[in-house]
Amino acid sequence: MGLAEGTSTLAAAQIRKTATGTVGLLMGVWVIDWVPSYLLEERGISLINTGVMSAIPGLVACATVFLGGWLFDRFFHDRARLYVIPPAPASSDPA
Repeated sequence: MGLAEGTSTLAAAQIRKTATGTVGLLMGVWVIDWVPSYLLEERGISLINTGVMSAIPGLVACATVFLGGWLFDRFFHDRARLYVIPPAPASSDPA
């Protein structure tokens, strides 16, 4: 593998990582910014109920992180290396 091939592989990984992060950021902005104004203006939901409904995705995300960690520890504690180590380089920053 030459330098050009290695560079293109790193560049492709960085592009995928950037694109994934951008989509996640846009989804976060959509939930935080657009959904409350939509519920308030278009659906006529009160400001208090709009706030409560807008908090639900974040609360569900927190709960699923803890649930996922508990499930992983419960069922895969002896095989964690098989599930954590192989994807780790894909999620690390090559730069």
